[in-house]
Amino acid sequence: MERAQKVIQNSSMTVLITGETGTGKELLARAIHYNGKNRSSPFIDIACSALPETLLESELFGYERGAFTDAKERKIGLFELAGDGSIFLDEIGDISLATQSKLLKVIEDHSMRRVGGVRDVPVRARIIAATGADLEGKMRSGEFRRDLYHRLKILPLELPPLRERKDDIPLLVEGFLQSFNEAYNKKIKGLTPHAFQMLMEHEWEGNVRELKHCIERAVLLEEDDWISEHDFEFEGRKARATKRKLIVNKQESLPPKEVDTLMFLVPLDHASLPEVQKLVAQKVLDHVRGSKMKAAKILKISRPRLDRILKNQQDDHEG
Repeated sequence: MERAQKVIQNSSMTVLITGETGTGKELLARAIHYNGKNRSSPFIDIACSALPETLLESELFGYERGAFTDAKERKIGLFELAGDGSIFLDEIGDISLATQSKLLKVIEDHSMRRVGGVRDVPVRARIIAATGADLEGKMRSGEFRRDLYHRLKILPLELPPLRERKDDIPLLVEGFLQSFNEAYNKKIKGLTPHAFQMLMEHEWEGNVRELKHCIERAVLLEEDDWISEHDFEFEGRKARATKRKLIVNKQESLPPKEVDTLMFLVPLDHASLPEVQKLVAQKVLDHVRGSKMKAAKILKISRPRLDRILKNQQDDHEG
C-alpha cells in the first residue's frame, strides 16, 4: 500500500500489478486511478487474453479507413479514448511479441500509430498492467520482451494470496455483506462464530474472488439474520472447522481430554448483551441439532426463556 501511494502521486508512472488469479488486481488498479488527480478521466480496462491478436491491436491502437478490408471508416483506439485517464491491460503476459513492440513504443515515446496510419498520435493515458503469469519465466523463454518487462517493472506491486493475509478477511466480508444485502434486498447482520471460523480456516485457492462468491451464495441462501456455516460451500466440499479443543488436567496428570467449546468473534457494533446471548443460544442449539430441550438444559435456563433469547427479546427475569 505504501508503494501504491507513491504510484498514485505520480499519474504518469507505468504500473505492473502481479499476483494469483482472484487476488484483486483490477480492484487495486481502479483504486490507483480513482484516488489519483486524473480520477475524473476515463478508466478503461481490457482483458488481453480474451481477444485474438489482430482484434486486440485494433482495439488498443485503432485504425485508419482502408487499413484492411472491413475498415470502412476510422476507428479511435482505447489509448486515445482514455485521454488523461488510465488504461488497464489485464493479463499482459498473453499479448504477442508484435503487440509488445508497439506497447513499448507507447511507454517510451508516449505516442502510437493507428493500424494503417502514417503519423504518430500522442498518448497521455497511464498504463496499468496486470498478470498472474511468471513474466520472468516468459522473458527467459523468449515469449516476453526483456525491454518491455523492465519498463513495466519500475515500481511493481505484488498482491499476496488471501491465504497469506487472512487478517483482511473480516473487512472483506463486511464489504461484501453490505454490497450483497443491497443487491438482493437482504438485511443479514453478519456471520455466526462457527461460520466466521470456517472462513478463517479455509485455504482460499481462488483468493478474494472465491471469498466474494462464497459470501454471495450465503446471502442468497440465508433466510435468517445471521449466516451460519451450513450456508457455505467451497467448490463442492465443506470447509474444515475445528469444533473441539484439547485441554489437559495438569493437577491430576490425566491424558488430554476432548471437550466441547465455543469460540466467538463478535463485531463491536453487535456486542450488546441480547445479541451475544442470542449467539450463545444459537450455537448451543446448533450443537444439539436443534433440540431446544437439550439446549435449555446446557444453558441452565427454561424453554420459554430460550425462545425469548432466540427472538432477541429483552429478558430480565427467569421465565
